[in-house]
Amino acid sequence: MSCVQSFLSVSECARILLAACNSGDSRTIQDAISLAHTVRSAALTGADAERLELVREASLVIGGWMHGHKSTADRDASLMVLRHMVRSDRLQTACATLTAYGSSST
Repeated sequence: MSCVQSFLSVSECARILLAACNSGDSRTIQDAISLAHTVRSAALTGADAERLELVREASLVIGGWMHGHKSTADRDASLMVLRHMVRSDRLQTACATLTAYGSSST
């Protein structure tokens, strides 16, 4: 496992998997699936550990779809979960930035 993999956040892992799926390149998708399963979960909080589990489950469904074992609807549902996670993280970051900006300007 590389140093980069051990420090990836759950959000980054979800973004990488989503971007790989958007690329349509099967090798890139397979690499992103592998990455999702090499991210260290030992130091994660309960909520982040749960989110990592969602990313890993989505990656398994996407891999199953690539091998013909899962339906397109299953794959699409997994992609929706990943998109939701990425959007939620962006919203949380924006709110935290605005809060920090508001408290520093007073």
